[in-house]
Amino acid sequence: MLPMKILEFINIINDIFPTALQEKYDNTGEQILFPQEDITGVFFSLDVDEITIKEALEKNCNLIISHHPLFFKPLSRIHSEEPRSSIIIQCISNRISLFAIHTNLDKIFHNKLAEKLGFVSRQILFPERKLDEGNDVGFGSVVELENNVSLQDLLRHIKATLNLEYLIYTGDITCSISRIAILNGAGGGSIEKILESHDIDCIITGDVNYHNAKYGQDHGISIVDAGHFGTEKILLEFLMRTIDECLTNIPQGKEFRLIKSVNERNPFKVYPDII
Repeated sequence: MLPMKILEFINIINDIFPTALQEKYDNTGEQILFPQEDITGVFFSLDVDEITIKEALEKNCNLIISHHPLFFKPLSRIHSEEPRSSIIIQCISNRISLFAIHTNLDKIFHNKLAEKLGFVSRQILFPERKLDEGNDVGFGSVVELENNVSLQDLLRHIKATLNLEYLIYTGDITCSISRIAILNGAGGGSIEKILESHDIDCIITGDVNYHNAKYGQDHGISIVDAGHFGTEKILLEFLMRTIDECLTNIPQGKEFRLIKSVNERNPFKVYPDII
């Protein structure tokens, strides 16, 4: 039996997460590719950086699947002492392929953050066109709780379930929550749009700035900023599970491992450190 080539694996991914679904600003797909290399292992991470490259090499993986693309803008130069250039040089020197699944994954996995939190998505927050199979796609989800919870209990639940060191929030900690908008990643900039189209008590998202928070506060809703990293790292679990299921009936799919990064960390820290 011949080993699976990187291109064969990429074709499987493209069938599940069509690149045509990506946003116009995005650069989903091939970043660096050695298509005819035999797969030794597939490494999954949120980002591609010095930490994840080192870990992938240590675990004998020659294909990295990241959520965030390494390239968003065209390169103007490659300089060995510049961080992104260094990553490119390391990948090429070690024949590591990079492939990103970004906003196309977000649209298909629109309900996964809600699912991770144990909530049932009632509707897509920002729906878009259907896939050929008739499945709905879009960004985020809206959930309605069977029993109201206090904001404090909701915060405890989010922090524990997502295994976070901290949360940032707005609102009265004793207020009652029943209807929640959930949007992974950089959802802070969408708060105004969410409130224009949905009647909710709370928003769970990431990357909330001062003006986003103030807008929500002025409109009487609670906002929970669980961080970009915190709301998206969980997508890797679902991604690996989905791909693993697709490989089950492919004999070559048993010849290599799917490995998730354990060294990747949230770049944000809190001072003083939380004890």
